[in-house]
Amino acid sequence: METNTEKVKIVLDGRECRVDKGLTVLEATRQNGIHIPTLCHHPAVSAWGGCRMCVVEIDGSPRLAASCVTPVRDGMEVVTSNERITESRRLILEFLFSERNHNCMFCSQSGECELQDMAYDLQMDHLSVFSSFDEFPVDITNEYMGLDHNRCILCGRCVRACAEITGAHVLDFTSRGPNTLIGFDLNETRENSTCFKCGVCMEVCPTGAIYNRLRTHSAVTGHSKEAWESIDSVCPLCGLLCPTTSTVCDNTLLTVESSALGDVSRADRGQLCRRGRFEVLESPGERVFDPMIKDDAGRWAKTDWENALGHVAEILNHMRDTHGGGSIFGLVSSMCANENLMLFRDLMTRAWSAGYVDTFDGNCWRNILNARDKTALQIREMSVDSISEADFILVIGEHAFESHPVVPAIINKKVLDKEAEVAVVGSGDFHMPQINYRLPVGEEDIEATVRAMLKKVLTLIRPAVSSLELKKFQAAGRQIDSAEILEEQGLDQKELGDFDEIARNFAKAASPLVLIGARSNGIQGAPGLKDAIRLAFARNTGSGRLPLIIFKPFGNSAGAWKLGAASPVPPPAHAGWKAGLVMAANGETPGRMVADNFDMLEFLAVFSPFFPKGALGKKANVILPVPLWMEEDGSYTSMDGREVIFKKRVLDAPANVKDSRKAMIALAEKAGVPLEHHDLNELQEKTRVLIIEE
Repeated sequence: METNTEKVKIVLDGRECRVDKGLTVLEATRQNGIHIPTLCHHPAVSAWGGCRMCVVEIDGSPRLAASCVTPVRDGMEVVTSNERITESRRLILEFLFSERNHNCMFCSQSGECELQDMAYDLQMDHLSVFSSFDEFPVDITNEYMGLDHNRCILCGRCVRACAEITGAHVLDFTSRGPNTLIGFDLNETRENSTCFKCGVCMEVCPTGAIYNRLRTHSAVTGHSKEAWESIDSVCPLCGLLCPTTSTVCDNTLLTVESSALGDVSRADRGQLCRRGRFEVLESPGERVFDPMIKDDAGRWAKTDWENALGHVAEILNHMRDTHGGGSIFGLVSSMCANENLMLFRDLMTRAWSAGYVDTFDGNCWRNILNARDKTALQIREMSVDSISEADFILVIGEHAFESHPVVPAIINKKVLDKEAEVAVVGSGDFHMPQINYRLPVGEEDIEATVRAMLKKVLTLIRPAVSSLELKKFQAAGRQIDSAEILEEQGLDQKELGDFDEIARNFAKAASPLVLIGARSNGIQGAPGLKDAIRLAFARNTGSGRLPLIIFKPFGNSAGAWKLGAASPVPPPAHAGWKAGLVMAANGETPGRMVADNFDMLEFLAVFSPFFPKGALGKKANVILPVPLWMEEDGSYTSMDGREVIFKKRVLDAPANVKDSRKAMIALAEKAGVPLEHHDLNELQEKTRVLIIEE
């Protein structure tokens, strides 16, 4: 596609080139295939010109210029490499090596270090300047990252990334001269600081100064980097579906990084959170590599797939024929891919006419259904990207940010950039230092507080609300005195004043947004959900979507609920279940309402990558090993239910671990009721239509 960008003519190493006006010399050289070394420069953050490794000669000037901060101009002549430039770069590099204790032999980043690569490129095999042997501190207070100041070159990448990408502003330079260090907040340790633990600073670090404490042995010195493979995929852990690039070697996951870092078109600017970057390298339990059957003495023994599937089908068929389908239940994790969710639902209902099929977070779905029914409103939510367009954000509840750690970073940056105000209702630690208003009410008081907020807002926007809508809303707030409710909750005069200010600002905001989170364990719903929906509807702009985001407990909760995997009714107190089949994805355990019915079970089979814990582990008779979510392809639904994205697997499952879909299809055949869908593409298209066109 043609553009109207103005061009300028420059000469690069004797070659005439036409480049876009406004580019830097560094950008122009890279567009024309000329390599210039850099250390402080990173494409995801602003240019700084601090390291001087990218110096070039411009128009024959005796003073070398930093190419990363020098804009091109018409007629400019640039020399990117000659003896004088090379000598300058080598001397700068020697000073960097001499300033700290850069012992490559003992550094886990050796072989993947920009500073080391540059030393090889410039053939620096010794130091001609005095080397410091002062010992600098190492911060390992965080479970995910270490900071070794001995390896730091003070390039400032991490400082700029922390400010510009995450909006946290946690990192900065401390002290002066040779004692300069990278510090957290007011010289705190990382663990005691306001660090989001997202790892963006580590991703942009050019040395081993900020390193991954969970990095595997396969990624350190002695292993061939040529064997590493980079695989683009997405992270499905919380429903934001952030794009990732995973580095794999010998079927071992080495690192996970963002493939969209610095993308200003995204609300999160391409950052990854601790869940997508670090928790994927941890194991939530003991891995199962073969089908297991428990004998009468309670001992587990390995078996083959033929025997295990036949055993499960035989017992469930017997239960169905003897006690009816109502004696059988199915439970599936909302961390599973859409295709797995649909197959599991079909398996339970068609093969055994199961009386109850639900998801691990089914109670959250029922709370949303209940809120929708009582408000008589159609709930069509906004996406997380809409946070970037909001000018007033009302956060309700305390459970959104544990499962969605990238959200406080997005909000924090909006507030720091003075693009929005944020108000929080709840007493939990939201990990957002920049909060304009806060009502620290306990969880038991959130519902009453939100109801009072609804009444206050309605009185402020009454002229803009039709009589029919107002009548609908007032039903929720009738005979409620806002001041009395808030005083009973122990709020002081300032907080009572904040309540009024929040209501006024929410009522007059051009683009308000309500955020509310469901509990991560799926047992309880979000207090105040019904009135939060009414609040959003009261300020609906007519776009077809409510200014509302409901944070779901699991990464594919929206897909599971839209595909009908969750039950609209809760499990009965005394279900009378005799047998069940459960599919877990990542070491999850069912909620108490389901587990309370386990006592009477005669048989329980579990699909799981790990040995099940809690009630599942105690009652399970058969364990059928399935892949981790990183070990199989599948599609996932965004948290707002508007988008379905295909997630490519990045690892191969262990040899005797059967693909989840193949295992369910084989089990259905053993039960005598073959399932219709065998092809992944066919399954993917069917689930996409059911979700998007719902």
